[in-house]
Amino acid sequence: VYALDKFRDVMASNGVFPQPKGDQILQQYVIKWGQYLQNTDRAEQMQMQMGWTEDHTFVIGMKEYTKDGVFEAPSSPFVRGLSKYLAPKGTYERWKQSVDMLNQRGYEMHAYGLLCGFGAPLVKYTNVSGFTISFTGESGAAKTGAMYAGLSVMGDPKGQSIFEATDNALTNRMVMLKNLMYGIDESSNHKPEKIADLIHKISQGSAKVRMQGSVDAERTHLMGAQTILFTTTNNPLTEKLSTFKEAADGENARLIEYLIGVAPGLDKDGEFIRSEEHTSELQSR
Repeated sequence: VYALDKFRDVMASNGVFPQPKGDQILQQYVIKWGQYLQNTDRAEQMQMQMGWTEDHTFVIGMKEYTKDGVFEAPSSPFVRGLSKYLAPKGTYERWKQSVDMLNQRGYEMHAYGLLCGFGAPLVKYTNVSGFTISFTGESGAAKTGAMYAGLSVMGDPKGQSIFEATDNALTNRMVMLKNLMYGIDESSNHKPEKIADLIHKISQGSAKVRMQGSVDAERTHLMGAQTILFTTTNNPLTEKLSTFKEAADGENARLIEYLIGVAPGLDKDGEFIRSEEHTSELQSR
């Protein structure tokens, strides 16, 4: 704010265009506001990641959940794009009605996907940094639906999930989510070396170490993650990783993969799924 040229640039980039002699008045106005805020209240902590904080509160989107209540949590530019998907929408009753559909025989693995959404924040309280779960199987088995169920615990499942992304974007999303479930749909579309790298990072709970640009020293990396990476694929990841490395034992040891079949009723329309006939069929099984 004290560098007038930079101050003008920031104001202009936000659509504020004072008269030539008015920019100094605007500068003084902003400075006085800064001084007033410093004297009346403590600054809010801008959140760089989701999940647990050092004070043992929990951040989801732009809300911070504490033992004393729920408060606004300003998001940094790093997570602002993701935060908009981590907000309540609809009603709890309708969500409960939807996920109760998984409480039926034949849908145990889909319910497992839902429970991963609740389990990811608990990884912090274990002795592991994170792990990867993969659902593989034929199309129509509702593998993506199981992943969406888990992601719906914290917000918009479609907005949170990743289909295509660069290497850095995949790593950044892991760091952003920190303790929230991380979902990648159709990971078989990614190169095997990219997936292998991410599986290792999830198990280590950190991104790569980088060097500082100004001096010959490591850049301090404070942001780690402890979570569950949940991914879906039509072709087993274990086979895909073996095309990248002859011995992919390290990656396979960090990966839990399940073969998912088509649950009863998934080949029917929505009205049949909700019918008494379908319920009777499941009970008989």
